[in-house]
Formats: sequence, C-alpha cells, structure tokens
Amino acid sequence: MRHIIRRSWLALLAVTGVLALVACDTGPSRPGAAAVVGDTEISVDSLQREFRWLLDNVPDAEQLREQDALGRISVQSLTARVQHELIAATADRLDLRADPEEVQDLLDELGGETKAATRVLTSPDRVRERIQDLLLLREIGRHYADKLSVRVSGALIANEEPGATARQRAVDLGKEMAANPDRAAELAAQGDQELPKELVLSELIGSEQEVLMQTPLFAVEPGTVVVMQPNPQNGALWMVALVEERSESGASSGRNYPEGALSQIGLQMLRPAAEQLGVTINPRYGVWDEAGMAILENEEDAQSHLFSTDGVERQ
Repeated sequence: MRHIIRRSWLALLAVTGVLALVACDTGPSRPGAAAVVGDTEISVDSLQREFRWLLDNVPDAEQLREQDALGRISVQSLTARVQHELIAATADRLDLRADPEEVQDLLDELGGETKAATRVLTSPDRVRERIQDLLLLREIGRHYADKLSVRVSGALIANEEPGATARQRAVDLGKEMAANPDRAAELAAQGDQELPKELVLSELIGSEQEVLMQTPLFAVEPGTVVVMQPNPQNGALWMVALVEERSESGASSGRNYPEGALSQIGLQMLRPAAEQLGVTINPRYGVWDEAGMAILENEEDAQSHLFSTDGVERQ
C-alpha cells in the first residue's frame, strides 16, 4: 500500500517535469503574493511558514541544503498550492468529492498527519488537503479517461538536419502548420513519422503511444498546434500536431486504469480552470508552466509551445 501511495503522490507533484509550456506573465502585482489564482492569493508568508516547518522536521533537510535543493522544495510547495486551487475548481465543476474515509485511510497508512507531512513535503495543517488533492486529481482523470478523443494532423520529429536541431524543425513546422491549417496533413508528412489521425485517450493508456497521453492534445481547443517534447528522457523526440476536432462523449467503461495514468490525465484537464481563473507567479519562484500545470525555474526550461491557427504563439 505504501509504495502505491508514494507513486501516486509523485504522479501528482512530479509528473509535470516532462511537460512544459511557459505562460508569459510577470507575476502577481499584489505585494507579498507568491502566486495568485483567480481571486485567491497565496502569500509568501504562508509559503515560508510551510518551508520552515519542513526545515525543522524533514530528516533529510540538511542533506538537501548541502545539495542546494531546498529551493526546489519551496517551488514544489507553491506548485502544489496552485494546483490545489485548480483541482478544487475543476472538481467543483464536475461535482467530484474526495472520500473522507479514503483520505483518513491514507493518512493512517502514512503514520498520521505529522509523519505524512514529512513524506509529502508539506506541513501537518496542509497534509490532509494534499491527500484530498491526490484523490481528486485521480477522479478527474477517471471522469475523462473514457470520454475524450481527438482528430489531429501531426508527426514525430527525431532527426536533425544541417543547421536545424529536432527541436527547431518541430517549432518551424508547428508555426507553418498553424499559419496554414488547411495544409496541415500535407505538412505533417514532412515529419519523420506521422501520427494516427484519430487518437482515443483510453486506447493510449498502457499502449506503446502512451506518451501522447501526457501531452495537452486532449485538453486544448481545436485549432491549436501543440509542439512539444513528450518525454525529455526519450532523446530528442518532438511531436507536432494540429488538433482539428475534439470529442467528449460516452460513459465510463469501468476499466481499472493505473493510478499514475489517471493522475496524468487529471493534471492536463486542469487547463480549463487555469485559463478561466488565470495563474500568475512571483518571478522569485519561477514561471508558470501551462502544459504541465506547474512552475519552471525559467523560460529556457520550456519543452512545449502552443500556436493558434494564425501562427502566433499563445504566450
């Protein structure tokens, strides 16, 4: 049970490292705000109180200090706080609730609030909220897993050419595809391997093409070109795809999907809430990653781009 909890929690907080689309935002204009989500301000003071508790109570804090990793904990904490607001808004819209008994069971399995807090890197007063978020993210993914499909024109790009890396080839092709959506299928043939025209989310889970499930393809509006590196650990492989149609229909199949996959889907489906509410990050903590619903250290870490069909990047 404990290894399942650990994997699920990492799926909630660490999965975003493979996705990156930076939203161009100068940060909150409110003094003392670490981030603002809609009308909700996440204060620097509250984040620092959480951070100080971790320094005093996490056994590996000194080792993390020596590795200069403490800043990453602070950013991870802020990411989770922003995600909480987006998860709450999305769950409310879908009328989803976390089971209080399951929340308590997980807390008990982790050794109670104080011990659980040291394991999921938060303070005891927030650990129950974090576990609720974990469960809700999974339920958001379950809500959509059997319902979403898209029609795309796209390709994978892995080969470099003289004067052009795989990334530059992908970005150039994405811009051209966005500027000429009527030629998207023709342009996709310029890639190294064309994508299937029809992608069904449930069919990707557990398949050889599961990495596509981790992309914004199923969460963006039709008429959007997604250019991204689906998995930075998988070499210089890039994806370029114009989402031409998006369908949300059907009912749950009752299939028992892996929790990590559901968390991946749930994370992507926070996008509508993020766009509706708006997310701004204090620059001292980094920049907002629209695709991964997380915070990046800087814009250079971005591994994704979205273009509208007028050829202009959406940031």
